[in-house]
Amino acid sequence: MKKIIFLLICVALTGVLFAAGTERLVIIGFDPDRDSRNIANMLNNRDFKNLFAKDEHFILVMGKDVDSAKKSLGISSTNSSLSSSEASKIGEKLNASITVWGSINKIDNTNFRMSGIMLSQRSGDVNQFSLQISNDRNQREVALRDQFLTPLRNFFVGEVSKLFNMALQQFNSGVSGYDNAENQFLNIARIQPDNVDVYLYLGYIQINQKNNAKAIEYYNQGLAIEPNNESLLRNISEAYRRQGMLDDAIEALEKVAEINADVLVYYNIALLYRERNMLNEALHALSIGLMIDDKHDAIRGLYAEITYDNKMFEEAIPHFEVLVDLRPDDDDVARKLAICYQRTGQMDKAIAKYQSIIASDKNNVRAHQNLAATYRAIAMDNPNEASKYNRLALQSYQNAFKIEPNNARIEVSIADVYNSLNDLANAEKFANSAKQKQAKLFEASIILGDVAQKRGIETYNNYADLQNTTDRGNLFGKQLDETIAKRDKTRSDAHALFNRADRSFREALEATENDRIRSEINSRIQTNRQYIEQTKPDNF
Repeated sequence: MKKIIFLLICVALTGVLFAAGTERLVIIGFDPDRDSRNIANMLNNRDFKNLFAKDEHFILVMGKDVDSAKKSLGISSTNSSLSSSEASKIGEKLNASITVWGSINKIDNTNFRMSGIMLSQRSGDVNQFSLQISNDRNQREVALRDQFLTPLRNFFVGEVSKLFNMALQQFNSGVSGYDNAENQFLNIARIQPDNVDVYLYLGYIQINQKNNAKAIEYYNQGLAIEPNNESLLRNISEAYRRQGMLDDAIEALEKVAEINADVLVYYNIALLYRERNMLNEALHALSIGLMIDDKHDAIRGLYAEITYDNKMFEEAIPHFEVLVDLRPDDDDVARKLAICYQRTGQMDKAIAKYQSIIASDKNNVRAHQNLAATYRAIAMDNPNEASKYNRLALQSYQNAFKIEPNNARIEVSIADVYNSLNDLANAEKFANSAKQKQAKLFEASIILGDVAQKRGIETYNNYADLQNTTDRGNLFGKQLDETIAKRDKTRSDAHALFNRADRSFREALEATENDRIRSEINSRIQTNRQYIEQTKPDNF
């Protein structure tokens, strides 16, 4: 992406480089041979001044200023024998962007050869040039314009492109190169203050270093030049969001939406409105996004999430119904759809719907899974009948598993039901089998953590009973020693089980990037950590 941007910048430079005539061109001089003095005088006294008087890009410095600089630097070399080092010192003294010098030699009675060197004061690069001029003033003017001024501009454009390339190399090297990259981009901004790409990269550097306020400053400088620049608007929106300036972030993205009706723009606008707790506005943005792409996973998912979290179950149903098809392996989506059906009094309708699908297509795995998820939702909402509906769910998942015996997600769902039924042996068996098929299945690791923790709690309760027995003082001799040994081993076993649970929970944490799920896993880790501390040998 950065390479593509660089190519675009290079193309743009040729058209917009010289926005402001602030580039100082120092012509040190052209030493003539004996027969070229007259033409050299015309160049120095008239032609160069006329040529650059009509040019908006360069400020010409020559004559007395150059002579004074040479004198103060103690440089006595003729222009034709001037070294690049000496020319660079003169250019530096006169604050030049480019320094030019050379010689003029006679070709015949009317034609002369003007040759020399262009030196970039910024990069140190040189470019040799040569052109033929004549005694004819008009011909000389054309030759100077086409063969001297045009190559001079091209040389300068190339130098700025090189500066961009150098700055991008520093930028691409990461944090270690940001300071140098920033200085180089700022230098380019001084050369070309109207180049918005400079401010885009300056903003990138700051936002990558979490200097969001400074990033906003740079992005605004770019927007002052090009108010509808889509990249600047997108980036300043993100910088505003990170600063907590949500209204400004929304305003910037809504400008982007006017420029480019991108579905993800409306998704991000909706995220910002939700963060502002402006739910109607968030849903409106999502509705516009769905007009662009009604099967867009992220848009549907956020719409379903907002409506579900705010108990707008009727409105959430159509979005979950689409998501069930878009995410056939996402049990959480199926579960939430089932809850929406239940909350809106449509559970019987949902069950009948899935049973009808299965009746017409007994190998429809998704229908079996959705039916199971519906039963699970009823079980969670009706504790007194939980066992009944969990067993119905288990049967539906088992039917699905017969169709797809290598489906790790079905297997982990079976493990989850067994875990709810407190059948720890089967829960562990199916969770381990699912992990063997799909190592990074975080749900399987959570179940294994739960199983280990439940067994740890049971073992710890046994330890507590043994502790009470030894504390009563009713046991003596060998019987007491054996009970103490059994008590200590039970405590050690419980500690090992809690540690196993911790490892499983942490495996689950590493296997998912979902913030909500990570938060739930972290909560389990913290709770389990208390059991680990309680059973540590140091506590006894």
